[in-house]
Amino acid sequence: MNKKDIIVVKYYKKIKVFFKNHILPFIIILFMTFLFVYIFISLGFENIEKKTLNNKSLKNNKLTSNNNKLKTVTPKSIEITKIKKNYTELKSSINEYLSNQEGIYSVYFEDIITKENFGINDSLEFTAASTTKLPLNYMLHKYYEDGKIDLTSSMTYLSSDYESGTGTIQTHEVGSTYTLEELSELSITVSDNIATNMLFRALGGATACRNYYKSIGGKVINLNKNTSCTKDMGHYLNLVYDYSITNPKYGSKLIKYLQNTIFNDRIPKYLPENIKIAHKIGSYELNCHDVGIVYTKNPYIICVFSNNGISLESEGSVIAKISKLIYDFHED
Repeated sequence: MNKKDIIVVKYYKKIKVFFKNHILPFIIILFMTFLFVYIFISLGFENIEKKTLNNKSLKNNKLTSNNNKLKTVTPKSIEITKIKKNYTELKSSINEYLSNQEGIYSVYFEDIITKENFGINDSLEFTAASTTKLPLNYMLHKYYEDGKIDLTSSMTYLSSDYESGTGTIQTHEVGSTYTLEELSELSITVSDNIATNMLFRALGGATACRNYYKSIGGKVINLNKNTSCTKDMGHYLNLVYDYSITNPKYGSKLIKYLQNTIFNDRIPKYLPENIKIAHKIGSYELNCHDVGIVYTKNPYIICVFSNNGISLESEGSVIAKISKLIYDFHED
């Protein structure tokens, strides 16, 4: 072996040793690093994908659950799933009770939620007395809503407006002024007859008002006399109730007045004190009436007219008893 070959062999051995001690471990480490990174990334993406799918599934489950919950609380669902009662039994109980009472009675009942209703002589014509103040005030507030009148405008008390009976304006001097809103409140809360006559005057007179009652669905209407029936009063109460829901800005005041009347010896008499009742009484000679909305969980309408009983007090007690019969059956 010549000198040149010896040098080549010598460098070859050095290169071999360097590769073995330095390059090869580096390559192995580099390979292992790439392998580790590949495995880590693969597992990571798999977990991310699983987590994403789980999240989507959970989100869909929550949405489904929420949708189911919403279905159980919507008004339509409540109305559809509410169990209807058989009011034939209640009607029979009231008829049986009235058969032992002096006088003529008319009853109208309606469940506002289910729209179930029944009547006893409910189309029979009676003197409406002060219950006419209910559709009168509905007309007033609807006219205000339509911009036909201004409730803040004032009216002067004229001698021609005078009428004895209930109310406070009769203790004031002729020439006193009141806003239409004040007259509305007085005509309901204290059943002020003079305030009512002033409202009739503001709305074009009694005949014009009775024509309006007819236009909104009243059936038993005499343009020359103050008459009505319990079925019509039930219809007016439905309008007032719907009005308070669809347009609370205007309708809530009317409900407030009806709830704050000082006369509570008929429909509310035997009912729990915490129950809100928006109602209007009427009394004239031996005509004793009360019509209203009873705000239980599922509100209902009750209208009772009576005539020719022993006295207004006895007729009022009969109305209170009918109200209790209806409340107990409705809430059972």
